[in-house]
Formats: sequence, C-alpha cells, structure tokens
Amino acid sequence: MPRSLRSLIPPLTSVSLAPQGTPQRAWLVCLIIVSVVFGVRLLQWQNDFLTLDKNMTRLTGRYKEEAQFLLAGDLTSFVKGSPSEPDTMILSHTPGYPIVIAAVYKLSGNSDRALRLFQIACEAVTAVLVFLIAARLVPRVAALIAALLVAVAPPLAYRSLVLLPDTLSALPLVAAIFLIAKAVEDRSVVKLFLAGGLIGVSAAWFRPDSVLLPLFLCAALLLLLPRGQRLRPMLALIGGAAILVAPITIRNVVVFHSFVPITLGTGQNLSAGIGDYDVEQRFGLPATDDGTCAQEAQLFGRPDYTAELYRPDGIERDRSRTARAWAVIRSEPAWFVGTMFRRVSAMLEYEPVSIISAEPTVSHSLEITKDTPVVWSLSPQELLSEADDPANEPQLVTKPITVKRNTDYFLTVPVSVQEGSASITIRHVGDSRILASAALPESLERVPYTNAYAPTVQMPFVTVSDDPVQVVIANRDSPAPRSNLDIGLIELIELGTASYLWTRYPRKLAKSVQKLFVTRYFFPLTIFGVLLLTVYRRKVALVLLLTLPLYYLASHAPIHFEYRYILPVYFFWFIFVGVAVYWLGVIFLTGLTKFTRWFAVI
Repeated sequence: MPRSLRSLIPPLTSVSLAPQGTPQRAWLVCLIIVSVVFGVRLLQWQNDFLTLDKNMTRLTGRYKEEAQFLLAGDLTSFVKGSPSEPDTMILSHTPGYPIVIAAVYKLSGNSDRALRLFQIACEAVTAVLVFLIAARLVPRVAALIAALLVAVAPPLAYRSLVLLPDTLSALPLVAAIFLIAKAVEDRSVVKLFLAGGLIGVSAAWFRPDSVLLPLFLCAALLLLLPRGQRLRPMLALIGGAAILVAPITIRNVVVFHSFVPITLGTGQNLSAGIGDYDVEQRFGLPATDDGTCAQEAQLFGRPDYTAELYRPDGIERDRSRTARAWAVIRSEPAWFVGTMFRRVSAMLEYEPVSIISAEPTVSHSLEITKDTPVVWSLSPQELLSEADDPANEPQLVTKPITVKRNTDYFLTVPVSVQEGSASITIRHVGDSRILASAALPESLERVPYTNAYAPTVQMPFVTVSDDPVQVVIANRDSPAPRSNLDIGLIELIELGTASYLWTRYPRKLAKSVQKLFVTRYFFPLTIFGVLLLTVYRRKVALVLLLTLPLYYLASHAPIHFEYRYILPVYFFWFIFVGVAVYWLGVIFLTGLTKFTRWFAVI
C-alpha cells in the first residue's frame, strides 16, 4: 500500500477511551434513556399482550399466592408456606418478589398493569445506572450507546414484561457495581458494605444466582486495591451481603430444621441440566420438572410425588437429585466438562425472543361471545385446489375474503395434523406481507393460538388496507410427500376497529434496530470491546465490567440454565459493545476526514 494511502488509516490507539466525566446536563441524558426504555417496552407490551399472561403461569401463580398471604395479613403462611405445618414448597424460590407484588397490589388494587409498569420503571433505573457506570470508565458517547442498547434490546424489553423477578434481580446488582466503581476511586468501605448489601438483596430476595458473587468481587478488589488496603473492603463487601442473606438462612433452619442457604433447586437444576444434554438418555435423568416428579414417584413408591417438585419432602428429594447428578459427574467427568463448555457457548448467544412488529397488533380481547360477529366462514370442501409441488407450496388456498381497513380480526382453524408439518398464513391478495402465520403442529402446542379444549389454531391479525385477504395452507419442508391435515369449519371473526395505529412509525424504527440484536453481530462487537480496553490498558474498566459476566458464566456452566437466569450479564456486555461501536465510529469519521483532505489535495 502506498505510504500516502497508509497514512489515511488511523493507528489502533489513536482514539481516546478515557472517561470524560459525567456531562453537565446528565439529567437530560438520563431522561432520554428513560424515555426510550419506556417507549420500547410499551410497544413490546402492546405487541405481546395476548401472550404475556400465558408465560410461566404456574410459577407466576405461586408468587401471587404468597403475595396474597401478605395482603391477607397471614405472615405465618408467608414464612412457613402453610399456617398448620411447614411446607417446603415455600423454599422453591425467594420471598422478595411476592413482597413486591403485595406492595404494588396494595397500592393499585391487584393490578398486573401496575406491576408491569413498576418493572419497566426498575429497568429504566437500571439503564441509567449502566450509563453512569460506563461514563466513569469509558467515553460518554460510548456510555450513552451502551445505555440505549439496554433500552432497545429485545431480551431485556420482553423479559421486563413477564411477571417474574428475573429483571428486578438485575437492578441491585448493577447498583452494586456502580457503588464498587465509586469505592475503588475513593476507597470507601461504607460504599462497599452497601454494595454487598445490594448483592444480598438480589441473591436472597429475588434470585439466588448471585449468592457467591461477593467472592468473585473480592478477587476483583485484589486486582484493583493496593496491598495493605484490601482486607477491610473485602470484609465489608462480604459482610454486607451476609447480613441480607442471613434472615433467609435463619428462617430455613428454624422452620425446616435443615441448612438451606437460600432456596431449594440445586439438585433439580443439576439433574435437569444433565438431562438436557444427555440426548441418548444414558444416565436416566429427566430434563423436565414433570419428568423428575414422575421418576421419583416410581423410584420411591410415592404417587404423591407426581404433583410437585418440592412438596412433599422437598428438602430430601432435592438432595437425592443432587446425589444422583453427582454420581453421573463422577462416572463421566470428561463428558460433563464438555457439557459445561457447550452450555457456556449457549449462554453467549442472544435469547431468540419476539421483536416489535412493524404493524400494530390486535388490541381487542380474544374472548368470543354470542354477540361477536362471524363475518366469513368456510368448510374444508370449499377450499381451492392443491399444488403439485409438495414442499413449501400452497396446498389449500381460499378465495379472496372481503375485509375492512384498519380492523382487528380473529381467524379460527380447527385442525389436527395426521402427518408432516404445515403452515397457515394470512395475507392481502397480491401483497407479500404476512398478516398472521402459524406453524403446525407447533402452534397447536403453544399459547395463545391453542384452544385448550379443541385442536384449533387461533390467529389474530390487523388489516392494513381494505384489499381482500387470503388464507394459505402450505407444506413446511416435510419429509412426507404432503402434509395430511384434518380441517374443520374455518371462521373469520371481526373484533372491532384497530387501536394504536399511530405506533406504526415508531414500531418501524424499533423493529429496524431490534432485528440487529443477534449473536453474529453482537458477540464479535463484545469481544472487540474487551480487546480494545485490553489494548488501551483500561484495567479498572476491564475488571469491573467482566467480573459479573464471568461469574454468571462460571456459576451456570455446571448446572441447568435458562436465558432469563443470566439477564444481568447483558447490562455489562452492552458496555463493551458501546465501546466497540464508539471506537469504530470515531475511526471511520477520522479516516473519512483524512480521505477528504487527501482527495482535495490530489
């Protein structure tokens, strides 16, 4: 490359990654972040309101049941699980979320809407804290990019609307890292004690995943604090966490006469984690809760074990699961280590959740009454004829159906799959955009499309024009020559005029950003951000931002994991992404400026 052209490429360290301090109008930046958090989540809420209450209903019901103990003033049942005798089911999760539910319900009249708004507000505060942490460690623009990524990220937006404590557990953890970042600067033992307390709140009261995080952070303090000034800060951090964890452990010892640090579940997670990756079922450990219950009912000759994982004899059963899992680990250590690496690889991928659609979704309830108008129906004999090519070609197509513009509709298709797999789609005639789709047989096993009492696919959609629509049934890469379906009377129900039509414009913007949140884009940027901070020797930033993600990867590698368990990791990954995007942007602009000047000279 000629020297004149080589000079146009900025050197790697030509961009400063030093923090620039909090901007003078930090409140304005924070207001922007909060506005984006609320805007994206309200759009996501409207997008998924039909499915949100169908997610993890059994677990959410248990939290609400315990919240009702508090609302009824039954503190004994809240502590013991039952007014008469201790119920080990109470040990299956932490008590913090029922307390939150009870408080919000008390103020709002048992409103799930208010509970979701509270969770959104907590995530907005978390996003602001991400900005404040990053602004102390990296340039302000990179910090703002990181906070906006938190605000828009589909996994965080979706999970903040599910009535579970997963996103709430991240707030005290991010706040703890913020206090530790400040304490490293001013050597404040008090701030470290408070940081430990926040970690204890997250671990003992919301999700127990972070219970050993103080030990990892103590290792981080060894790298960040000078010799002779480490012991008191480390003791303060551990002590703060221990004080908040101790009440739960003491409750468990006093009420259940067993040492259970926070909750049960270690045995089930370890056992189910092995079952997840034991595709050949060599070890005989079920991968599901129901499978474990059924196995234990047979193993111990206790039919009453079939109903619940932790009731009755929850402590003994969970310890038995741990013993069975350890037996597998001891017999197959190489296989288990390989499984740990595969699990870490899975945790580095982004959770595939639904993103905001470009068009508004149905805003009416799908509860059908005798007064709900059926505007069109069709028997299977009236469907138009089939295609010859069996793969991904329409098998059955309806005649054009007249619809109204900007109206909510609801199509019901009674169907059972005898052979193969198929798809049902609804679209305007002559328009490639799909208004609604369902995959068979998957949609018959999933809410909200499934009618629990009959094999019926239920497809809500909003028309974007008054052009006629068509229903298309097609094969879906089936190994069979043609999917074999039994179809009943198809009905189209008009629900009413569509709402939130103005959201089409912000929806298109949000969707264009959210669809970029895939592993193949963000994982390289995350690694590049880590490398940049390494090259720039930003030791404090690296240690503070990597400790929590590495802890979650290490602590979940040996056991079963779900993406919702590791949500706190995203808040720190996005700071590295923000650094990478900022650096690339500055390098691009610098190179562009140099090229413009060079081009003007020649």
